[in-house]
Amino acid sequence: MQWTSQLMLGVEEMDKEHKELVDAVERLYQEMLKGKGKKAVSETIDFLGNYVVTHFKHEEELQRKYGYPDFQAHKKIHADFIEGFNKLKTQINESEIDSKLAIEVNKTAVDWLRNHIGKEDRKVSEYILQKRLEA
Repeated sequence: MQWTSQLMLGVEEMDKEHKELVDAVERLYQEMLKGKGKKAVSETIDFLGNYVVTHFKHEEELQRKYGYPDFQAHKKIHADFIEGFNKLKTQINESEIDSKLAIEVNKTAVDWLRNHIGKEDRKVSEYILQKRLEA
């Protein structure tokens, strides 16, 4: 997955962190394809897991700051992702790392990021940008 202008939302705080997430997913995929081994993959998964939690916290702070009306629903989407990510992390740690697993992990992460950024986060950013214009 590559960072593209289609993923940009116009809220600098969100875009910067989304780019980091996209870059981390790409690094994970490349490490898995190169057969870097469990240690390297595990380190990247740990970074990604920690970064996602931090990013969600920042995003939720922005939503509260601007009074985003669908905050609770968006927060639940974040919680569901973290739960799913933790299951994926367990699967990676318990499986042999091969190209099939690399493709599965990449597809899961890419699909989620594209869908979440492109739909849910776009709604948040449009709301925030409107609120900033009104201020």
